[in-house]
Amino acid sequence: MSRLWHDIGTDPDKSLAWFLALALGLWVLAGLSLRYFTLGRGWRAATLAASLLLTFWNMGGAVRITIVGPVEASSFMPAPTLIGMKWLVAVAYASCSYLLWKNRGLLTIVGGGREA
Repeated sequence: MSRLWHDIGTDPDKSLAWFLALALGLWVLAGLSLRYFTLGRGWRAATLAASLLLTFWNMGGAVRITIVGPVEASSFMPAPTLIGMKWLVAVAYASCSYLLWKNRGLLTIVGGGREA
């Protein structure tokens, strides 16, 4: 258990709160993404913006870890595996953002030009 708290950070209470807030934010974003076509124009824009922000954040992290390397050597996983996993997460976020971006104007075409 102490290894878990060490991995979370120096102040586990604050780090755990950040992880829980991030998890809640991703859960809300997933819910908005699933209901994307029923959302109003403003909510669709906010959902797409949040998705793009997370995509660019993860892409930047993947580029950084590729150039700099992992901050701390892991005894259970080699550095190339960590880099590959970071890129897989970044590609997953990019795929979801692409699907939202691709379908951003589909509602007007399907609805005959009317906005919901």
